[in-house]
Amino acid sequence: MDQIKLGYTRCGDPQGRPLCLIHGWGLDSSFLSPVALMFSERDVYLIDLPGYGKSRDIAVASSDYQGAVQALADTIPAGSDVMAFSMGALYAIKALTTDRAAQATSLITICSNSRFPRDPNWPGFSSDLLHRCRTMLTPNRCRRLLHLFIKLQLFDGHGTADHAYFFDRTFRESVLPDYKTLMDGINIASYADVREDLQYLKIPCLQLYGAHDRLVPAALTYALKSDDLRSSYIFVNSAHNPYITEAELFEKVVREFFDKVHTFLH
Repeated sequence: MDQIKLGYTRCGDPQGRPLCLIHGWGLDSSFLSPVALMFSERDVYLIDLPGYGKSRDIAVASSDYQGAVQALADTIPAGSDVMAFSMGALYAIKALTTDRAAQATSLITICSNSRFPRDPNWPGFSSDLLHRCRTMLTPNRCRRLLHLFIKLQLFDGHGTADHAYFFDRTFRESVLPDYKTLMDGINIASYADVREDLQYLKIPCLQLYGAHDRLVPAALTYALKSDDLRSSYIFVNSAHNPYITEAELFEKVVREFFDKVHTFLH
C-alpha cells in the first residue's frame, strides 16, 4: 500500500481549516455525516478505511493494518484536526505518529479505546464478546449482524425515532463492507494496541465517551493519562454515538476544544 491514499468525500468550505473524520468498524464514513454538517465552515474529509465506501476497491488491504495506517497518514492533509470514531482511532493514533501525518493539529476520539480487549488492569470488552463476533459473522450474515450492531450502539434507551431514521436510512443507502473486511476488522481490534503511541503524541487530544456505552466503557477516563495535552469528556445521556444523541452538547464541547487549540497555535 505504499503511496496509496484512501478514498474520501470532501465537503464543507474548501477554504476552511481541514478536518478529517475517520469511521469505525462495520460502517463507512457516511455515518459521520452529522459531524461534517456541524462543522460546515471547515474543509471536511470523510475518509474511508480499506474495504469501506470510497476505499472499497482496496478491500484486499483490509488485513494490512500497518499498510492502512500508512495510507491514512498519506491521506490526511497537513494542518488537519483529526476526529476518529470507535475502532477508527486505532488507525488514526498510529497514523499520527508517522512523519507524514505529524503535522496534524489535534486529535479527537469518539467512543474509542486504544486497546479494545479487556485485561485485569485495563477496561474494555471481554474476549468472550470477540469470540461471539467471530462465531456470529458469516458471509451470509453480514447485513444482519451489522444491523444488530447499530442497535447495540444506539438503541439502549438513548435514541429517538429521528436517530433511528438516520441510521436506518444511511444503512439502506450504504454499500456495506464484505465479509473479509469485517472479519479483518475484528482481528485488528483483537490485537492492535496504541496506548503507548497515544501517550507520546505531541498534539492536543480530546477523548469523548458515552456513559451508557456497552462497547467502550466510560471508565476509561480513569485509566488514561490526563495532562496539558490530553483531556476527556463523558456524555451522560449517550451510549456509543453522542454526536447523534447529544448533538448540541457534542458540538459545544468540540468547538470549545478547537477554540483552545487554535488560540494556542496563534
